[in-house]
Amino acid sequence: MEASFRSVIERVLSICSLLLISGWFLSTFLPQGDTWGLFGILSAAILCCLWWKAPIECSIIDAGIIVVWAYDLLSLAWSINSSPTIIFLYMETTAVVCYFLVRHLSRTENGIRRLLGILCTIIGIVVFVGLGTFWFYVDALKEIDIENIYFFRHLYRPFGLATNDWAGLLWLFGGIVAAAYTVFDAKRVQRWLLVLGICILSLIVISFSRGMYISLGILFVLAVIYLFRRPSVRNFRIFGFLVIFLIITAGLFCAPVCATLRMGKTVSQQRSTSGRIEMIENACAVVKEYPVTGVGRGNFTLALNPSYFEDDRVGFTSYAPNLLVQIAVEKGIVGLILYLCWAIGILFYCIRNSKITSWVVLCFLLLYAVREQTFPIFFDSDSAQCLVFVLLAVMQGRETRPLEGSLSSKGYTYVFPVLLLATCVGTSYFAWKTARNNRHFRACETALREKNWKAVRYELAACSRSTPAIVNSALAYTEIYKYTQEDNLLRQADSLLQVAIARNPKDNYPLYLRAMRPMLSADYLESEHRLCELVTRYPNNAIYRFGFFKCLYQQNKTDEAAEQLSRCIVLAPRIMDTEFWDTSAQRDSLLFEKTRRRLQAILQDSSSEPLLSARLGKIAFELGDHVLAGKYLSESLRQLPNLSGAWYNMGQVYRKTGNDRQATACFKRAYRLERGAFAPLDRLDDYLRARDALRLTPETLLSTHYAVKFQSWYSAPLLYAGIN
Repeated sequence: MEASFRSVIERVLSICSLLLISGWFLSTFLPQGDTWGLFGILSAAILCCLWWKAPIECSIIDAGIIVVWAYDLLSLAWSINSSPTIIFLYMETTAVVCYFLVRHLSRTENGIRRLLGILCTIIGIVVFVGLGTFWFYVDALKEIDIENIYFFRHLYRPFGLATNDWAGLLWLFGGIVAAAYTVFDAKRVQRWLLVLGICILSLIVISFSRGMYISLGILFVLAVIYLFRRPSVRNFRIFGFLVIFLIITAGLFCAPVCATLRMGKTVSQQRSTSGRIEMIENACAVVKEYPVTGVGRGNFTLALNPSYFEDDRVGFTSYAPNLLVQIAVEKGIVGLILYLCWAIGILFYCIRNSKITSWVVLCFLLLYAVREQTFPIFFDSDSAQCLVFVLLAVMQGRETRPLEGSLSSKGYTYVFPVLLLATCVGTSYFAWKTARNNRHFRACETALREKNWKAVRYELAACSRSTPAIVNSALAYTEIYKYTQEDNLLRQADSLLQVAIARNPKDNYPLYLRAMRPMLSADYLESEHRLCELVTRYPNNAIYRFGFFKCLYQQNKTDEAAEQLSRCIVLAPRIMDTEFWDTSAQRDSLLFEKTRRRLQAILQDSSSEPLLSARLGKIAFELGDHVLAGKYLSESLRQLPNLSGAWYNMGQVYRKTGNDRQATACFKRAYRLERGAFAPLDRLDDYLRARDALRLTPETLLSTHYAVKFQSWYSAPLLYAGIN
């Protein structure tokens, strides 16, 4: 009776494990995802129950996962910014829990088959939706007269995933399908899996990713080697069929496929390569600064901010140039060694256990690892982590051989699943607290616009004393001071900014805010000194230059102010769309003319750099030189046809010169590039009216660049981005 009851309980727990793993994987493709850590906490609780009944015999792969996870947990102690470290720790912990649940399920053949069957079903749905989305995407581009889709491939976003994120998952999809092919014996199931594999290969071809094409070439080589080692009519037939299908798929999209295969011929490819090289060089400097333990998980871009991302000519990205560099920066030399040892352990396991499933999984993990060296998503994607850990568990199958000297029989090993559960609970609580703070920030932003100072203070008081709360509080107190002139508010803001600077010296925005603060009390010399230091260190940061301009202008240093304003406009020409620029001629004609003359002098220097040409084209248009504007904008779009701002400005040039048909074509492209490939064209007029009516202050406009970084680093909105 007792044995029967235990068997029922174990079966129920296994079913729950199966549903939770599948549910969490499916939720990663949904808009909201696992907001409150529901799947992680429930899965960890079930793992505790299963572990108590039958602990896992620790393999070399298990040991590697435990050591790497424990190291990431300990990294909270030395992380330069704990917010992303905690958030990504939850993601990793949930993946580790899923891994050990799969290890329990794989103790039986039926368990692993059920899991792979469900995952393949989910992957099948995802893949077919992805294919359907692609065809609609191609039709959407044809609506705006785009034939070569290579330059617009970033608009293809199945399930809202960025193109590179989606491409990185495809090899993992293929790994699950290939593993299932080796596990299932039924011919009918294998045929369906083969069809699904063909669809995945098609998506790899139409990803137009250089990293995916390199790994696809490696797959071809591995397949040829396997065919010669194990020749059979069936294998040759499958291989030939796949090759023919790939050739047909490539032929349907010949232009973008050829553009991808050129690797470094287009301007966008050259810019991508040079940008990655420059980022790697800056990353090496960070490694020298934090050589042993790194800067902590999720802090790659923050660590590179002073040396790389303070340049407004560089687009901000949350991704590292490759996986090894990311590990070295975030986890240090110790972390890099641990991950390399883990990888060696996986290879050692496959050599020791020569099972076809293990080698198939290893092959696809290798392909995924190669792709990760061109655009890493493993640490940033919960889908990728889930699939990688599932594949590692599937690799071992029904393997129960323990690691030599296994501790699985010891009593204190039961602490491990409890620690996983505690970590899930703790990180989920942090996520909940962060979401609560963000609600208060948004309410505070609304109160600032309505000048409801009592509500502002209330919302800020309800927030925890996190770094984003400190920065936002300083911004809010400064804004209130402008209306109330309460001196204590400035002192509070200054004190808060000092705390923010001390907490995170890699974030320079609090330094800028502190440099601007003396201006409010008419201490212009102190502000000038601080801002001059910032501008000298970061000459290509537009908001620092604009602050310096304001400080010089308040001191009636017109020549110096005009110089700073003109340089700022070159970095951020959209300043000329603000009310500040519209009224500058009436407010101070001398400053306006001096700035105008400097901008006209800059326009005489021709530029072959596409982004600079786009900015100069905007400036020329605003200064009334439509011919020169068209020249600059045409050159920039010839090299980089995916610049939405350049298309919009080109449309403005055509509209001013009376070519309404060409203007509409340009506006359509700008609209789709900004709003997405499926944005309805019947709302184009609403988009144009909204864009023409948009009038922000220069400070708000320029702060949006930092607001993106702020959201990435602290998972919180920046108040200043919404203050007009």
